[in-house]
Amino acid sequence: MPMKSILYIGEKKDFSDRWLISQLKNFYKIIFLDISKSPKLSPKFSKKEVNLVVNRLYASAIDCYGKPKISAILNLITKLASSGIPVINSPNGYRVEINRVVQFKYFRSQKLPYIETRKYRNNPSFLKSNIFYVIKNISSSRHKKLLIIKNKREVLKLKPFGLNQVIFQPLINKKISYRTEFVGNWYATFSQHLKVQNNHSGFTYGKILTTPLSSSFLKKVIKSVNYLGIRAFSIEYFLVNRRPIIIDFNCTSNYPFFFIKKVGKDLKKAWLKLIQNEIS
Repeated sequence: MPMKSILYIGEKKDFSDRWLISQLKNFYKIIFLDISKSPKLSPKFSKKEVNLVVNRLYASAIDCYGKPKISAILNLITKLASSGIPVINSPNGYRVEINRVVQFKYFRSQKLPYIETRKYRNNPSFLKSNIFYVIKNISSSRHKKLLIIKNKREVLKLKPFGLNQVIFQPLINKKISYRTEFVGNWYATFSQHLKVQNNHSGFTYGKILTTPLSSSFLKKVIKSVNYLGIRAFSIEYFLVNRRPIIIDFNCTSNYPFFFIKKVGKDLKKAWLKLIQNEIS
């Protein structure tokens, strides 16, 4: 019996994409659409050629490669899905990821504790003088330090056009946050350490640890994100009074090297199980 085919959409320069493809290619024929190399989007894909689509687009891809290219890729995925080809991580889920305000509204609508996220232009009055705020790009802050502001005067120093592209979140003044990676019903967690320097904040990776979320919370997150057509994703969160507050959602995660080194075997099994369930 011939190997089933996966259309894998990602970036060859991304370490976690290279790793995941290396794990899958022994079991499936991989058709790799590398968005970093200006791929030609073939309209000829059909059920006979592709059995599954794995969408590994990052939110930052829009900034890196332009909205027209990413829109064309999303349209391709939508077309394949409409023809009956299963998709791991839908275009609809991706569209939630690329707008943090939409993320905030969606998770809150699901009764999940997502940190307040606002655009200044829409509601400048929400900034309170006694709270520090983290400024993030509305789409993605991947690999970027985040600016911390203390008051409205500092906001006014930002370039006017920049205010259209950023969102504000209250700064949670804790040194450790958590990131939980999900693949199907499998999950694993590692810590992240907050560093603040010269009014900028950033994270460094910590270590693998027992997931601090309750089983009921985990099930609720999985159910809510699955509703968007997302099966492999991550959430980042702080624990405040032992309760989680989500600060970010990614429907495509860059798996750090240390994470793969520690839980790579289980991560591989989770992906293979997920793919088998989607294809069968």
